[in-house]
Amino acid sequence: MDVQKYARNPLTVEAVQVTEENVYEVAKWCGGDVVSHKMLIPDAVTGRPTEQKRIVLDTLRPLYKKHTEAIPGDWILKSDHGFKIYADVAFTKGFTKIEEPTGIVATFFDQGDVKITEFTPPQ
Repeated sequence: MDVQKYARNPLTVEAVQVTEENVYEVAKWCGGDVVSHKMLIPDAVTGRPTEQKRIVLDTLRPLYKKHTEAIPGDWILKSDHGFKIYADVAFTKGFTKIEEPTGIVATFFDQGDVKITEFTPPQ
């Protein structure tokens, strides 16, 4: 799971996009539960009903049931106030990724020399 920092002025949050592959790991991170729902549309290959996993969690001021359930493609955000769920379109329009330091430092000396140093930024 790759949790990264994103910003929407003046709000900075941690966020992760839910996928079929990370649904259990994300649920553990946000304190949610994974539930499966049978889909009305059968699988195109097998013809059998399919299931979609979703994460049900406590969120900050939910107005609708959808505000407490994240499906693959949705983003779960963690701020100082709690968790929220955003659809991909709303998240990508409203938030900008905060880039972490590159791990390269340039030190300039009075004599005009420059020393380039690589380091591992703290996680």
